[in-house]
Amino acid sequence: MVSPARIVAMRKWVVIYTKPRAEKKFAQYCERHSVPYELPLYKKTRKYGRKKVTTRIPCFPGYVFVNIEDGERFDMLDSSYVCRYIKVVDQETFYEQLQSILVALENTVVVSHPEIVKGVRVRVKRGPMQGAEGIVEKRQGETKIILTLSFIGQSV
Repeated sequence: MVSPARIVAMRKWVVIYTKPRAEKKFAQYCERHSVPYELPLYKKTRKYGRKKVTTRIPCFPGYVFVNIEDGERFDMLDSSYVCRYIKVVDQETFYEQLQSILVALENTVVVSHPEIVKGVRVRVKRGPMQGAEGIVEKRQGETKIILTLSFIGQSV
């Protein structure tokens, strides 16, 4: 995972579309080559008989978000895990949306508000997800905020 201190002003966010089920392998490739990246993962627990197994699954299957300089682009394409390289046009919006998703994944704090209804676009004012924007979805009595990474058209 990338830390804000490692992001240099000359770097740009790009989206790497990987081969099926190769997101974590590509992330390891980035680690080995000291390339800042983000791979949002969520925990999924399954039962196999009496055992509970928790795995970390990519939130956006097939996508890894990489912060590179223009010259590093070809190094990424040399990886055997990459299918496509997608340039991000609106860097600021992309980064804000990505940060909102990462904060939401790190913090499992849920606070409900009775006046929030399904389909309304909201912005979190306080707490660990302050500044995150999303659309409210209502399921079985609990309110959830859907955070969207509009550049790739997928939500968490």
